[in-house]
Amino acid sequence: MPLPTIYNTGTASVANGATTLTIVGAVSNAIYAGDLFCDPAQPLVPPQRIASVTGGGVYELAVGWPGTAMTSDPYEVRITPDSVRVQERTREVLEALGQRGLPQGGDAGQVLGKVSGDDYAVAWVDDEVGGGGAASDIAFTPTGDLTSTDTQAAIAEVNGKIAAAAAGVARRGTVRAATTANITIATALNNGDSLDGVTLATGDLVLVKNQAAPAENGVYVVGTSPARSTEFDTYNEHPGALIVVQEGTALADSFWYCTSNAGGTLGTTGIVFAQLSLTPADGSITYAKMAAGVIRETLAANRTYYVRTDGSDSNTGLANTSGGAFLTLQKAWNTVAALDLSTFSATIKVENGTYSAGLNMSAMPLGGSGITIEGNTASPANVHVSLAGSCFLVSSALPCPLTIKGFKTTFSSTGGSAVRVSAPGRVTASNMELAGGSTGGFTGAYRADDPGAILMISTGQLISGGMSCLAQAIYGGIVLFFGITVTLTGTPAFSWITVGAQSMGLVELVGVTFSGAATGTRYNTSTGGGINTGGGGASFIPGNAAGTATAPGWYV
Repeated sequence: MPLPTIYNTGTASVANGATTLTIVGAVSNAIYAGDLFCDPAQPLVPPQRIASVTGGGVYELAVGWPGTAMTSDPYEVRITPDSVRVQERTREVLEALGQRGLPQGGDAGQVLGKVSGDDYAVAWVDDEVGGGGAASDIAFTPTGDLTSTDTQAAIAEVNGKIAAAAAGVARRGTVRAATTANITIATALNNGDSLDGVTLATGDLVLVKNQAAPAENGVYVVGTSPARSTEFDTYNEHPGALIVVQEGTALADSFWYCTSNAGGTLGTTGIVFAQLSLTPADGSITYAKMAAGVIRETLAANRTYYVRTDGSDSNTGLANTSGGAFLTLQKAWNTVAALDLSTFSATIKVENGTYSAGLNMSAMPLGGSGITIEGNTASPANVHVSLAGSCFLVSSALPCPLTIKGFKTTFSSTGGSAVRVSAPGRVTASNMELAGGSTGGFTGAYRADDPGAILMISTGQLISGGMSCLAQAIYGGIVLFFGITVTLTGTPAFSWITVGAQSMGLVELVGVTFSGAATGTRYNTSTGGGINTGGGGASFIPGNAAGTATAPGWYV
């Protein structure tokens, strides 16, 4: 079952024992009945199901709120995936059919018809179209873009629209070979040239798909002066096209489809092809899998995508140029998440600049040996992710280890984090500058808040600004610092605590050296959470106020 996505925009208010919940600042269609509401400041209070949506930011809980009253406080809603909602509704419908069944009786030619406004009030009735006069005798009220006012004319109109749509259905094509890297088209597609182990002959069709300038991609005819095939010599003939490659050492019998959108200009707008993988992990192909995106491109080698401040999310992301790189981290991640990584790795390389949008990793790829999101490891301050919220949020289970390195992060909001792991998986953060900015309590710059969530903090850690909390483990999550030096400059202030562990969370600080001073409460543990300093003592963690360990929480 897909893991939930966390939504926390705005603030929430609810009285103890009350079922009426008010959320200010949430998008109107972001929260639905069945989602789970919780207060991150009350980790011992279990999430409560939202029974209904009244509207205008008002919601009804299934039972009275068991926690202390909330007044314009930070909150979290764990969004129930649409697939789960559909499954539940399907179950209800099937149960209803099992209880009610179809009405008995009926004659040949009759159909089911509604006989009253009551639920399940159906009976066998005569088919007015089949048993009455011609279809053209039956009045029809047009809807949408239909204009006909009788059934027969409406059918003809719909048929015409279907024919027009069919004329625009994506083309299919077969080529002899395909490129595996950037080529010089004028000299690499001549008679006798070799491409992916295939000796080309005049007239052969070749899929060119790896150009550094994606606008050059397409289907070409081999010859003295290679040119685009007449079947694909306008831009709009490409979007949605399915191409089969017949021969090649690496690409024989492979399928490729064009993912570009219609409306571009040939020679100017990028044309992108992705491989269609027909080998799901269990070897089966179903409509459900295709609808869910299980049929996806399978990597045959490690792959790198690029993000630049002068890029565009309509690019392929495969070239470190303004015409090749993506603009946002989210687009790069979504592209990786659509892949089957097989046994290979994916890297998202983020070039110098300031990025005002963070990254929510809610969709995941299949397989993989590892995923790396890399800024500037030599000078992390040159790649600055700055926003009101969490810079890097893992909200679904990771299929392989994830590394985040080489970034300066500013997370200027209540509840903001630099790196937050809210689902099972292993994440390593290295060469990071935490410029801070978070306010209030109950969140760490480094935070693991799910059973199975492991956040490992490695070398190159610089704290250059104040924040709510440096590191927090909660709900069974683990934050590990590996015998490293953490440098603090300018005496940053931790407005809540420096390090916290609650609700069975664990923070490991064995072998860590803190260089520099800070203000604030050193630590807090409660409800089974623990901090292990390896015997560092009560003043081991930076701060100027004593920490507290409330049993069964512990600090050693």
